[in-house]
Amino acid sequence: MTKSNMKIQKITHWTLQAEQGLGETLNDDAELLKQQVNSGIAELWCIDNESWMITRVEDLPGRKPELVVCCYKGKDLNQVGDLILAQSKKQDFGSIRFHTKRKGLNRLLSKFNFQFLESIYLLNL
Repeated sequence: MTKSNMKIQKITHWTLQAEQGLGETLNDDAELLKQQVNSGIAELWCIDNESWMITRVEDLPGRKPELVVCCYKGKDLNQVGDLILAQSKKQDFGSIRFHTKRKGLNRLLSKFNFQFLESIYLLNL
């Protein structure tokens, strides 16, 4: 499958299908992401009816906006990454940031030269 024939659909409101499609990638953020999608703060995407992604834009003081990929689950991440990169350049974003708990993301996105920034540790009280 080439990127030219990928079907990418923006979903404007949260659906059960999206929740099931994103599954464990939502972690404890399911309600927050659902609210952000429904309010338009974040955007929900369905790719080829089998991959799901949530993105949002963050405005950074003194810098160009940053595209944040909040979560992604599905196939063809490298091809989708090509599309994300092309659209980000077209829309003049200054950077792209991926949130993940998946240790293999660095390998999956190695052709894009993403820089690892941090790990986050949480203690629930």
